[in-house]
Amino acid sequence: MLRTVIDTTPDCITVRDREVTTLTRNLADARLMGYATIEESLGHTLLESNAPRELAERSHAEDLR
Repeated sequence: MLRTVIDTTPDCITVRDREVTTLTRNLADARLMGYATIEESLGHTLLESNAPRELAERSHAEDLR
């Protein structure tokens, strides 16, 4: 049921571990980060993603707090 909510909301949703590696996200978030599919976006930190560098650095620092 949670996966259905994550997949159907138009808002961006990302779940990361303590090392800020992406564990799951919805398609809206994957596309915002420059990926065509959810699967290709998993296992990366924001710094390793296709996200704009300034956004990635700021979000990565916030996630580490």
